[in-house]
Amino acid sequence: MRGGGGRGALWIAVGMTVTLSCASDPEPADAPGSGGESATPSGGGPSAGGSATGGSSATGGSLQSSGGESPLGGSTSEGGAGGSCEPGACCLVRRVEIPGDLFGGEFTPERVARFGQRFLVVEEFASDESPGTRLAIVSWQGVEVIEEHRFSDYCADASCAFSASVVLATEAGGHQLAFVERGPGTGGWEHDMLAVTRNEQTQAIVSSPLFQTSWDGRSITLSLLSSHDGRRALFTVGNYDGGAGFAVFGQDATVIGVPLRLDPGDGSECAQVLPTEEGGVMSLVWPESRTQTIWQLREVDADGAIVFERDVPIPIGIDLGFRGCPRIVHGPTGFFGIWGRSGGTALLTTVARDGGADDSPELMELPEKAPFGLLGVLGNELLFAQAEANGSFSIVRVAQDGTHPLPEAYIPNLDDSFQALDVDLDSLFLTYRTETARVIEEVECP
Repeated sequence: MRGGGGRGALWIAVGMTVTLSCASDPEPADAPGSGGESATPSGGGPSAGGSATGGSSATGGSLQSSGGESPLGGSTSEGGAGGSCEPGACCLVRRVEIPGDLFGGEFTPERVARFGQRFLVVEEFASDESPGTRLAIVSWQGVEVIEEHRFSDYCADASCAFSASVVLATEAGGHQLAFVERGPGTGGWEHDMLAVTRNEQTQAIVSSPLFQTSWDGRSITLSLLSSHDGRRALFTVGNYDGGAGFAVFGQDATVIGVPLRLDPGDGSECAQVLPTEEGGVMSLVWPESRTQTIWQLREVDADGAIVFERDVPIPIGIDLGFRGCPRIVHGPTGFFGIWGRSGGTALLTTVARDGGADDSPELMELPEKAPFGLLGVLGNELLFAQAEANGSFSIVRVAQDGTHPLPEAYIPNLDDSFQALDVDLDSLFLTYRTETARVIEEVECP
């Protein structure tokens, strides 16, 4: 993250999860992999400077031009139609390439997220006047919108401290930038968290209280994402000294459902949100003891109603070599977490959606050289990012009968700029950089 600013302010790109430490400026945690906590590294540019999918379709579906230049720069292409890939193979379905200097300068840290049927590219910036956000909305035909917003334009008074930003789709078919603000509290380290934006019709600044939470500056984790349809913002915050909250809000800062305020005890800094199509999931991790951890899951629908709720005890802890936060994804059948252990091994934990409250999670030990970068769920398989000996990354599919790589024609030599944006049924959405452009692709794996 670029920028400066004092310790009282934090600006976060859409989809980012960060941890704040006492007496230091915020630094981003690992980049998002599939919409929640980090799953792959992010930043930089491809070492080979070329397409991650190569120039041909070796496994079905040839690439065909779909009109050349996009309205605001870049080019597009579309490949084989849905269902054209052979079983067990993958093919490139759609691709769009946008200029690398989209926001008028050299490559800077960006975040990309699915936004309804489009994609959102966000860059945070700092300036002497006011920090802010540059955003672009991208379709498969190219860049549709480029905007710049300064936080001071949304600030009701000089004391406001914005904690996160997100873009929402509006009922009229447009979009709206919104923030979560850390407002004044009732005393001590308790602070109000507020949703702030401009009314779509009047452009007046509106805000809504979300919840109060502790904020002692020692270790705080924030996550803010939009649901895949772009209609709802999902916000969660956790603090090392205890206390966590989860809230959903929509257009014009309207709170959806009832915000959750949990007090799990010390060490609840592993707080994150995972988007679903119309809602999302709150994942909160906290140590019950030095040998057992509680994994709390709360899923809400489009109305903010809880549709899944589990507090799962897992036999891990610092005395067993486990440290840090897990990498978590979800799919139609359940929730999956990778828990790293000293020595290079890891534990894969699975919580079934249809399981009972007293059912134990499934646990599987992963060997030292197994791929640990959990990206998402593709059918009945898990997708992982695997580091290669040459410093690049590949994507592998882990099934019950073992590990097999995706076809090399589509996922070779990925560097640390790549992100898995989402896995939707049998499609994987990727983004990465070349030397001059940002590329977004849909790869189909029937």
